[in-house]
Amino acid sequence: MTLRDGAPNQADYSQWANGFGLKAASGITVASGVATVSFANGHSFEPDTIALIAGATPGALNGEKVVLTTSTNTVT
Repeated sequence: MTLRDGAPNQADYSQWANGFGLKAASGITVASGVATVSFANGHSFEPDTIALIAGATPGALNGEKVVLTTSTNTVT
């Protein structure tokens, strides 16, 4: 599964339009309807931005999702 992050409030929209921060996730878990994505070596996601998730199983996890919270190696 790969994720690409983009920030609609980014000053340089060319980065957002083309995506940036493509990163392979090490895992994804779902609890109470909220997905948490784990990364082995950090990530560049920020809360209130959009993450494009691709290649996740089940397929309903794929698509553009709003990032709620982040920590060093996770995104919720």
